[in-house]
Amino acid sequence: MIDRDIANLELRIRHAVGLVVWPVVGGVFGALIGVIFGFVVGGAVPLSLGVAIGAGFVALGTVAGGAFCIWAEIRTIRSRSRGHRAA
Repeated sequence: MIDRDIANLELRIRHAVGLVVWPVVGGVFGALIGVIFGFVVGGAVPLSLGVAIGAGFVALGTVAGGAFCIWAEIRTIRSRSRGHRAA
């Protein structure tokens, strides 16, 4: 019984960490893409448009990171329900 409680606690900690880490990672990648895009089109668009485009990339990266976390958790739950150990 204690082993099962520890396993459930470990899984909940993984969920909490995943819900924080993956959106942050996605936001960082989105920011990098936004900066690169800003350098590429820097002279062609006004600064405010460049900032808006960069913010859009950060938002998309954050959403993608969150979606990846949710997908990974669903995959983990499905594999556990089939009797497999999660990777």
